[in-house]
Amino acid sequence: MKRSLRFKKRWVALAVCGLGSTPARGAVPETWIVPDPAAAPGGGVEIGASLDRGAVPPFRAGARDRGRALLQGAWAPTAGVVLDARADWIRDAHPDGTVATGPGDLELGVLAALPFRSGARRAAAALGWRAKLPDASDQGGLGSDEADVALLAVAALDAGPLRLAAAGGMAVLGNPLESAGQDDVPFLLARCAWAGGGPAVVPAARLEARAALASRWNPARVETALALGWGRRWTVAAEAVVGITPAAPDLGVAIRAGWGSGAWSPVQAGLPARAAGD
Repeated sequence: MKRSLRFKKRWVALAVCGLGSTPARGAVPETWIVPDPAAAPGGGVEIGASLDRGAVPPFRAGARDRGRALLQGAWAPTAGVVLDARADWIRDAHPDGTVATGPGDLELGVLAALPFRSGARRAAAALGWRAKLPDASDQGGLGSDEADVALLAVAALDAGPLRLAAAGGMAVLGNPLESAGQDDVPFLLARCAWAGGGPAVVPAARLEARAALASRWNPARVETALALGWGRRWTVAAEAVVGITPAAPDLGVAIRAGWGSGAWSPVQAGLPARAAGD
């Protein structure tokens, strides 16, 4: 019983925070959160910066180097329900030397765990909805000036010291190239996460493959990512991204720092917050 309790505490924040990531930027939901039915209410906030070399945003033909400064947070008002929001500032450097800067789009989302139980609650599943508000300017290609909506389903499973997760869904993107049009983009994510350490400091690692599949108006964007983090309540994390398809970034790097309350650790760092003595 005591070992099972430690096991639950170890993974509860990993399941809630979902080891958040930024898959196929701009084409699919940019924050991934996997709630757990056993998760206690709490929340987290994070700041970070990233740079993608050779990024091609949706509905755009030209690659550019895109830098981001982000602020995002998540809150669970009750067990198994997670609300989150994300805002960022974008800097695009184009091959011809022109530079465009400005605020990015505001993202809002909600995920809810499905009401089922597995042995020792080692499995969890959730359904979610996300919306992108068109705050970024379409001048210079910072945004599409169109609203986007996405529906997704997520499943997670404990496998010994690992946390496995898979997600998929459909993003309905407002199409700036066609009046009153849209582009339906299926997306997928597979994740393997590990967390270790003791009660004070917790290292964590995450390996992901994520993809926005080809659609009528957008090519496929497929990339892999490796993230490493360290901390407990206060956390830091670094991520490296390698693009697989031409429309994905050639190379991306990100650094993040955050803080979590209750059973939470920060949204992106994805580090479980353990009780002292676990």
